[in-house]
Amino acid sequence: MNGNPSHLFALFGNPVGHSLSPAMHNIALKEMGINGLYVPIQVEHLEAAVEGIRGMGIRGVSVTIPFKTKIMTYLDAVDREARRIGAVNTVVNRKGRLTGCNTDWLGIVKALSGVMKINGKTVMIVGAGGTARAALFGILKEGGKPFIVNRTAQKGRRLAKEWGCPFFQMKDVMTFKVDCLINTTPVGMSPNTGEPPVPPEILRHFGVVMDVIYNPLKTQLLVDAEKAGCIILPGLDMFIHQGAEQLKLWTGLEPPRGLMTQVVRDALTWDHGKTTRIELVDHAASTVRVPGSKSYTQRAFICAALARGKSKLRNVLASEDTDYFMSGLSALGARIQKKGDNLFIEGTGGRIAHPGKEIFLGNNGTALRFFTSLVALGKGRYELTGTARLCDRPVGALLKALNTLGVNGYSRRRNDCPPVIVEADGLPGGCVTMKNVESSQFVSSLLFSAPYAHQDVTVTLEGNTVSRPYIAMTLQVMNDFGAEARRQGENTYLVKSGRPYEGRDYLIEGDASSASYFILAAALTRRRIKILNVNPESLQGDMKFVDIIEKLGCTVTRGDEWIEVEGKPLAEGNCIFPMADMPDMVPTLAVLAAFRKGQTVITDSAHLRIKESDRLTAVVSELCRVGIAAEETADGMIIQGGIPHGAVIETYSDHRIAMSFAVAGLVAPGIEIADRECVGKSFPGFWDELKKL
Repeated sequence: MNGNPSHLFALFGNPVGHSLSPAMHNIALKEMGINGLYVPIQVEHLEAAVEGIRGMGIRGVSVTIPFKTKIMTYLDAVDREARRIGAVNTVVNRKGRLTGCNTDWLGIVKALSGVMKINGKTVMIVGAGGTARAALFGILKEGGKPFIVNRTAQKGRRLAKEWGCPFFQMKDVMTFKVDCLINTTPVGMSPNTGEPPVPPEILRHFGVVMDVIYNPLKTQLLVDAEKAGCIILPGLDMFIHQGAEQLKLWTGLEPPRGLMTQVVRDALTWDHGKTTRIELVDHAASTVRVPGSKSYTQRAFICAALARGKSKLRNVLASEDTDYFMSGLSALGARIQKKGDNLFIEGTGGRIAHPGKEIFLGNNGTALRFFTSLVALGKGRYELTGTARLCDRPVGALLKALNTLGVNGYSRRRNDCPPVIVEADGLPGGCVTMKNVESSQFVSSLLFSAPYAHQDVTVTLEGNTVSRPYIAMTLQVMNDFGAEARRQGENTYLVKSGRPYEGRDYLIEGDASSASYFILAAALTRRRIKILNVNPESLQGDMKFVDIIEKLGCTVTRGDEWIEVEGKPLAEGNCIFPMADMPDMVPTLAVLAAFRKGQTVITDSAHLRIKESDRLTAVVSELCRVGIAAEETADGMIIQGGIPHGAVIETYSDHRIAMSFAVAGLVAPGIEIADRECVGKSFPGFWDELKKL
């Protein structure tokens, strides 16, 4: 902007010193080529301030606390949406005629629509003020089903009656599942950041938790919600969208939302110091070590827990997921003891105890699926549950197969998702056919418990089955522990009854999934990186990522328990990669594709929508955030390689997204990972190993 501004815009409120609206709007005006200035004005006398809009020729005004309702009295007109909401957050000055509008509801809807479909979904709105009214309007307009929770019950009931929706006390919400929670109160706003608007224990009942507060970016509510496994939505998204809609009303132009987001992010600090900026590399070669395989660890756990006698497990992965797995096994009667780097498990001999309460498995989908068949070996009613995200991941095909084998298992909510109820009295066994299996873990679950069935178990697969290498791993571990399990022909698996597991000393090989991030690092940095504790001949499907790297031009040297990757210029041109056998490698491959010249098409990955996050949507969103053209397809994504730029990466509480994009930060300046702690799900030592690069 040169000289005096031609257009003046303002923020009315009291106080206004904390607001980041001026930074956001001024950078947008500059980018849009408008010679304008947006200024904060702390208002003491509202009527006089409104007259000042006309007198000073202010083109547009943002209205914040405490004037959103009161200002309506002093305007020439209020549009239909704002009048129904009963609050104005935007004033448009057209030749001296002042019209009140509301863009808060648009901000809420646009932000929420990025992570869920609102139509038909149940939404709990916390609060009963102007923002709550905007949320009610937007949710109802989009076909959602809102209800109100408010600390002042009288005010909450009055608002609910006005809008024709239910009011509940907080304690009532503990009894049922809700798709989304939106906090519209100021509880948790800076500087009073420690208090959450709802008790943390309630959050496990929600799928998505949104806070309209944007400072701090991650409020205590969102911290608690993330721990409970919810998808979290910071108030920043709503703030940017409502501000962008204001600019459209004032100027008629589309604002630069991405730039606005980046400016506000730069002005905020993630709570609890969880933002991690990745430093660029300057070494020629490095050596890193990966932990034990999560897939092998959890398979060894279940065999050792069912075995006769004691097992010693070495090179066990210590992570959030394995902690939940061990906790569940302990509740079922296995005795687990850690000594140094080794784990000792006294098996149950197939006699499963009843814990007398539900078994909570966090967001460990593998545990939930394996335990569903495991508890069938016991007696009584077992309930398996976990975080809200886990309770959105389907298990219907597994329950149907168990029913065929004589077990009464079902979804408590009758939606083919957890919580899972198994009314157990042993596993009769027999033959079952499964069609178009969307997770190999369903098959592995049946196989693991089959040695203790009353008769042999035969599982036949028809149609498509994803991640077949993991079934081969299951058979390997079962046989290592003394069972008789084998593949018959192309699509049939047989487990003999009466051949139980025996305790043994078992070495767990290194994790191929964890190794992939350092393979990616070598490819992007064009360096030599040696990765220790890796079996190049592993049955882990993710070892096939090495083949992709070689195909694209890198050099790989294989040792007994290590591999070394030397990065070379990546092959250019169009490539197609079917990823059904290594779905966890899709985020890693997508980041690689972002730096490779040419188009990369990833296919056979539709099942990634039911992982820790909707990984297809999440990965594409973050690629676009760093400036790469990417789009989703029905079963994958299409990526046009380019030059990624810096950005703060949302992780969606997904460890694989965090680690993949962290590696991108080794060569793309300015990459920051918003939630460093989510890597604890599978690789707690990731950041320490990354520093070695």
